[in-house]
Amino acid sequence: MRSASKTTLAWTVAVAVAVTLPGCSKRPATPSAAPSADFSVTLNAAPMFESAKGWGRENPGGAVVGPGAENKNVLAQRVGVYPGEPLKIVAQAASVGQPTGFGRLQINWVDGQEHPIGAAGKEIPLTSDAKRFEMLVTPPAGAAAGYLYVSPHGPQDVIRYTEMRLLTTACDPAGAPDAAKPGGCTRIQPPNPGGAASQ
Repeated sequence: MRSASKTTLAWTVAVAVAVTLPGCSKRPATPSAAPSADFSVTLNAAPMFESAKGWGRENPGGAVVGPGAENKNVLAQRVGVYPGEPLKIVAQAASVGQPTGFGRLQINWVDGQEHPIGAAGKEIPLTSDAKRFEMLVTPPAGAAAGYLYVSPHGPQDVIRYTEMRLLTTACDPAGAPDAAKPGGCTRIQPPNPGGAASQ
């Protein structure tokens, strides 16, 4: 009786394995593609200015800053980073009260003691219609954080930002967890990081 039961079980398993399920092929499985190096992880708080978190004040409808980069209404948010981490700044902005103006994409790097160790940035030409801008950046050796700025460029510029986002890539599944790094991991490196060099 026991042997008949084992035979029936073995036959049932063999038939189940041999059956091809709908939507499946009999071809052997191929290795999956490499993990994506897309910039899909947002590091800063309230990237669409949906709350005061990280920015220190409410910004309904977007953050209006200026005139000028020295104005007290300029915003900055501290974001933890690590040297060599692939990052992308993404912003959407428009000139306010003038047909044209200039904003900035800027991040200032600091070490673990909050000493400045460099910056990366560029001016962005604007009109009264909102436009989207991107810039690749890489934290230099010794960087522990970056201060992400929401700022006009010129002394007369008044700018409305409706997005300011610092993106990175997903955790590298082949890398070991690293509690010393923000996010606890090493990020996937884009194939051609390029972008603006840290200055």
